[in-house]
Amino acid sequence: MLLALADPGWSQASKAAAPEDLNGRVVLVLPFENHTGQKSLDWIGESFPETLNQAFSKAGFLPLTFDDRTYALDHLGLPVNFRPSRATTYRLAQTLDADVVVVGSYSLAEQRLTATAQMLFVKTVRMGAPVMQEGDLSQLLDAEGTMGWQLARSLDPTFTVTQADFIAQMQKPRLDAYENFNRGLVEADRNERMRHLKEAVRLAPAYAPASLALGKAYFAAQEWEQAAATLQHVAKTDPLGQEAAFYFGLASFYSGNYPRAEDAFASIAVQLPLPEVVNNEGVAASRHGKDGAAKFQQAIALDPEDADYHYNLAVAMRRDHEYTAALKEAERAAALRPNDTEASALVKILAKEAGSSSPAVAVSKPTANDEDAQPLERIKRTYNEASFKQAAFALEQMKAARGKGAL
Repeated sequence: MLLALADPGWSQASKAAAPEDLNGRVVLVLPFENHTGQKSLDWIGESFPETLNQAFSKAGFLPLTFDDRTYALDHLGLPVNFRPSRATTYRLAQTLDADVVVVGSYSLAEQRLTATAQMLFVKTVRMGAPVMQEGDLSQLLDAEGTMGWQLARSLDPTFTVTQADFIAQMQKPRLDAYENFNRGLVEADRNERMRHLKEAVRLAPAYAPASLALGKAYFAAQEWEQAAATLQHVAKTDPLGQEAAFYFGLASFYSGNYPRAEDAFASIAVQLPLPEVVNNEGVAASRHGKDGAAKFQQAIALDPEDADYHYNLAVAMRRDHEYTAALKEAERAAALRPNDTEASALVKILAKEAGSSSPAVAVSKPTANDEDAQPLERIKRTYNEASFKQAAFALEQMKAARGKGAL
């Protein structure tokens, strides 16, 4: 047998303790500490969150991602590769509203890996008993998967997926692709990061996390077409499909392919009608001559305190010569964001237009030649990540529940 549990009684003990320890189902897995003495194996530490998160997700928990962790570290003024103390780990958990934090370490002897994990229950500030796995380095993914399955099962006794079935259903790319992917996540140098991620995608083109990471790296570098081409390889049915589609829509928008961008945002909005997504659908539509006003109204209904949605509706209404209604929306945008000089300028323009009955003030739709002179609707480059992921997570849980019902 490849793997062994150091504490056979841990599963039952955790099942008894978990209900009183858990206030929710948000799990943060931190990179495991490298005790091998070989810095070249640091990537293994980053790989544990990637695989363990699969197990927690399948068990109905909401695992926090690399991006979530990066945000929290930045918020606390700490570098991405920072290895937190127990006190800092607790602060990270509080920043991200995590209910459970998984920490661990690994060592290597003659190509045989030994890893140990512990769970911190945030509500009671209690550490769970350690869980140990070991196996050949060549079977790293199976070792991590088994550890993830054991931890998820200990947290939720209703998790009925067998260990064998879970391992069989895991996303398991080639080990060299997995290594390049995890190296790419933590590499500080942009060129090296891109090199590792490109190699990961080349070696495992069907591995969605690598395609998403590379696509987002291209997007950050403003290489729009390369970003779109990479992101479109993430299947819409994949758990990462909605996030990939969002960035695909943005990359398409910035490359000037507005119909493709509109279609991308519309495909997300069918299942996840979040305000950022609906807004972007409207912005993309307006860029190729369609009326996005209804989408901006929908975004406002979802989030009435966002100044950009009111600004966008004002611009759309102005284009349709609805100056009085547009003025109200522009004034609302300026009130929500007093330092928004564009919104204040639009208020002044609309005040004049609303008070004039002369057809000379009529505003035509912008063309390619005068687009820069006209106020334009604003795209949302980012989304409320917590809301987006929680909604996507809930959607995946609904799909999983329907699948179980079909069985």
